[in-house]
Amino acid sequence: MAEVLIAVFLLSQTRISSYGGRVGFIMLVGLAAVITTNVSYWNWYGFPGNYTLAYMFTGFMGYLFAGMVAAKALGKYAPVALSRAA
Repeated sequence: MAEVLIAVFLLSQTRISSYGGRVGFIMLVGLAAVITTNVSYWNWYGFPGNYTLAYMFTGFMGYLFAGMVAAKALGKYAPVALSRAA
């Protein structure tokens, strides 16, 4: 899940200080990801609705658990600048 790594990188660039806020940030990114990737399968390819919802749920839960781990691991660190010139 390279998308989760990108979400964790984005989280590391924010100034969100609370644990719940960091988990919520990853959950919002995850919600956007599962909607944009799975709704098109249902709409264009005719996947059954219950399959699509179940697959979206499992993807969202993956983001939730990854967000909990990342929020705990990052702690209250300030974001690191990508470039000194910026």
